Amino acid sequence: MLDYAANGVKYWPVAELRTDFENEALLRNQDPAGLLASHAPDREPDEFWDQVERNLRSGHVRMVFVADHIPDELVRIIEFLNEQMSPAEVLGVEVQQYTDGAVRVLVPRVVGATATAKATKERTTGTSWNAATFLAAAAERCSDREVRMLERLFAHAESRGTRLSWGKGVTPGVSGWYPVAGPGRGVWTANAGSGGPDSNAYIYIWLPEIRSLLSENACNHFLSELGKIDAWRSELDSGRRKYPSVNLRHMSDDDLEQFLRAVELLPQTAFEE
Repeated sequence: MLDYAANGVKYWPVAELRTDFENEALLRNQDPAGLLASHAPDREPDEFWDQVERNLRSGHVRMVFVADHIPDELVRIIEFLNEQMSPAEVLGVEVQQYTDGAVRVLVPRVVGATATAKATKERTTGTSWNAATFLAAAAERCSDREVRMLERLFAHAESRGTRLSWGKGVTPGVSGWYPVAGPGRGVWTANAGSGGPDSNAYIYIWLPEIRSLLSENACNHFLSELGKIDAWRSELDSGRRKYPSVNLRHMSDDDLEQFLRAVELLPQTAFEE
């Protein structure tokens, strides 16, 4: 379970998850948009999948063991993990069956949702970031130059984009949305890092979504402009990730301006050859 979750968080691309969801809904003769609206009535589809991406990036996942009988040893493991882990959640669902031969009754029991675990989650999750709290956290975790770069990203999205979408994870996250082939699409996500010894502030681009919105020529134009930045060229050439990312410490102020110029190309080049 832990191996699956750890690698899933790292390697599941949200674009493929969205495609799988939509295909599965169609196989069941259901409308994907309607099905999504029934579960998240207050979210636009793009906003919902933006949140999925942020959850995966921050490790905000739920792992559930389901069995007809959960041994006491596993109950204790689940409780221990759930009390120690945040924002990840670990639960067990025991579904016992009772029957008299004619009627069958299923009696579920949830394990792991202890008071200690609940208190741990409440201390570290559930509050949306905003510009003030994000920058306050960044000031503690990042260099002064990186904080200025984050402020420049925010200002650009507010002046040239459509909005900023703030995360709810333990680490400060925010996405910049721009009018790419529509009223607004997520283009980049910035994160101020965890604040730990190996913490890095970074930015990544929504490359699968951008590819789906642009013609091949337009997308290649955007990537060629991005490739003028050494750190981004190295990341794009490596092909390690579907969502390429670069640490802010590897970018200069001029690199950031080149990055923003590349982003500004997107609204004008969507669907053009």
